[in-house]
Amino acid sequence: FRINTKASENLKKIKNLKKKKIVFLDGNYKHPEIVSRSNLKATQIKKIYFKNLDFLFNKLKKAFKMKIEICLHPSSEKNEYKKFFKKIKVSQFQTQKSIRDAYLVLFHESGSITDAILQKKKIISVQTEILGNYISQRTNIYKDKLKLFSINLDDMEVLEFKELLKKIKKSNFFIEKYIRENLRFEKERGVDKIFRLIRKFDKK
Repeated sequence: FRINTKASENLKKIKNLKKKKIVFLDGNYKHPEIVSRSNLKATQIKKIYFKNLDFLFNKLKKAFKMKIEICLHPSSEKNEYKKFFKKIKVSQFQTQKSIRDAYLVLFHESGSITDAILQKKKIISVQTEILGNYISQRTNIYKDKLKLFSINLDDMEVLEFKELLKKIKKSNFFIEKYIRENLRFEKERGVDKIFRLIRKFDKK
């Protein structure tokens, strides 16, 4: 049985979708799932990863002429990111609102990307080997399923603004298809449907 996601339920409450910034969905480079599966220590990952992210952010800021916002994973240390990314807004526990206001969303892999999909935001998949094979493989799941345009954080090519938009728009058809085939928009809340079905089958 399919049920509403939180993203589909929240979409009903959103009336005016703003499009005024670029949002990056952080996954916490020090997350246990990453560190335990990587050959690098967290300090080594940070040194390379932050430097490459900063380079990407600067390129996109110039191309789109928009500000960048980093939406931190709940387990990330905010002060650590703010110390390095001094000229970029760093927020935490505001991801849904930030996605609503986004023109473009960047991510590796994140459950929050469902909000961006439902709001039909422009999305770029950011690939990297720095965070290990586990994250790399999970990133590919989203990329392949939605046919997303991706940027390799480890070896970035320079793309012009118009070229970027062309490549990003190619995934629109597949995002629409994913929404139709996988996401629900029912009046009944997901949690209510779960309990209703449990009670129904429990009686049998």
